Amino acid sequence: MESYLFRETQKFNQIWIWVLLLSLSGAILWGIVRQVFLDKPIGPHPIPDIFLILLLLLPLALMLLFRSISLTTTVEKDLVLIEFHPFATRIILEDEIAKHYIRTYQPIREFGGWGLRIGIRRRAYTLSGKEGVQLELHNGHKILIGTKDPEALDKAITRMFLV
Repeated sequence: MESYLFRETQKFNQIWIWVLLLSLSGAILWGIVRQVFLDKPIGPHPIPDIFLILLLLLPLALMLLFRSISLTTTVEKDLVLIEFHPFATRIILEDEIAKHYIRTYQPIREFGGWGLRIGIRRRAYTLSGKEGVQLELHNGHKILIGTKDPEALDKAITRMFLV
């Protein structure tokens, strides 16, 4: 039997970032082929071949990082667990929550985009979309959890108080 009331894992899926990183990798790779293998230097003062090859590691490392990013939200009988892998884990105990509700948010306007966003007395854990569940804690802090299924998450938090 599952020990949780709700569990959702989201992966990083901002297509525009993947397109940008793949395009950048392709351009750098073309530069490597042109300068190293075709012996046609790039510009009047080309950078050394080794630096050009090392430059390719930057977008590749960013692709690996973005591939590893995930947001897992779990509601158990007495807590909400937010795992924003590989950066942060947050445990919110049932008795810390004053209220919770579904809300639509504007990620760019309110938080400057998606991801782990930290402000004064507020945090947002989002990967995509505009729907989430807002937690208001007894200490005055607000935590927004982005989710693909806000109704199920909100319902699970309500059930947590009944268990």
